[in-house]
Amino acid sequence: MKRFILVLALALVAAVSANAQLKYKNLKETYSYKSYVAQDDDPYKPGWAGAVSFFIPGASQLVMGETLRGLLFLGGNWILSDVMEDSLGELNKLLVKDSEGNYGFSDMGAAKKQLLILAASGLADLGLAIWSSIDASRVAKVRNQYFQNLNVAPKLSLTPVQGGNLKPTAGLSLSYNF
Repeated sequence: MKRFILVLALALVAAVSANAQLKYKNLKETYSYKSYVAQDDDPYKPGWAGAVSFFIPGASQLVMGETLRGLLFLGGNWILSDVMEDSLGELNKLLVKDSEGNYGFSDMGAAKKQLLILAASGLADLGLAIWSSIDASRVAKVRNQYFQNLNVAPKLSLTPVQGGNLKPTAGLSLSYNF
């Protein structure tokens, strides 16, 4: 447990000292995930980010540089998984086998309580996974828009001209892209 707290503290320090300009919190004020249009050269794929964060909540956020966000999702998943594991352990302790070979619980009240805890923490973990998936997709879209706008600056380029007929041609073409 001490090791986990130490890693968490170091990650929080890294998150605070990271470049604040690229943080989702700042970028979402300028860019809206709703107006995102995918491009081939986008660094993050929102669909993949969402899928990965569904199965490992917080993983995509960590990859995209949202350290605190990712650690919060990952920590929430870890805590809920621990609660489910403890609940299953308690249910296993309450499980008894009678003389006929049938299984049951020694204390039905305690078993119902543990089943309720197990169901509630399982639903909360599913909700966290869905929330993390949606969040990762939104973060990817907003960060992609930021990177798309970096490439919006007008470019002046000279490109070779190739003739469309059998006669060889040589030359340069001037193009202006914006």
